[in-house]
Amino acid sequence: VPEFYGKEVPFIKTPDMHDDMFCIKTGEYLSILGSDSQIKKMLPKNTLCVSCIGTAGVVSITTENSHTNQQINSIVLNDQTNREYLYFSLLNLKKTIEQYGATGATMANLSKGKFEALKIVFPNISFINEFHQICMPIFSKILNLQYSIQKLKKTRDYLLPKLISGKVDVSELDIDTSILDD
Repeated sequence: VPEFYGKEVPFIKTPDMHDDMFCIKTGEYLSILGSDSQIKKMLPKNTLCVSCIGTAGVVSITTENSHTNQQINSIVLNDQTNREYLYFSLLNLKKTIEQYGATGATMANLSKGKFEALKIVFPNISFINEFHQICMPIFSKILNLQYSIQKLKKTRDYLLPKLISGKVDVSELDIDTSILDD
């Protein structure tokens, strides 16, 4: 339904999850109407998403309320102190997810039932709390750096055509070009 697509609610697909811990940008977005048509499938911020079809075992964390396509299984956390431990545990399960999803077809396809049957060793709560306290600031820094990189890319993409066309003159700027000599 064309009216279900827009610019309001991220619609996460596996390619959106590659190369980054957090999914801060998606290739497609839903409209509010589209999101409301799937209200029970809305994922909150800090949901762990795991690709289970195609490129299986890719893990990413939502940064806002989002939806995913059917290739992704998600874990909505009741306790945010588990986020970092579960993130690394899921990353560690990549080979298992690939193996369980290998059905002889041309691509991996881990069913929802097999995903739910995956086992994670869970340590005592004091370990989880300590791990969370150590990792939480690092995760926050990574998220902030991802946002900074995104802004820098937008700035580059905006300025580069202007520099190439000569619309922006930088000849009078004192720019250290020694890094370009290497």
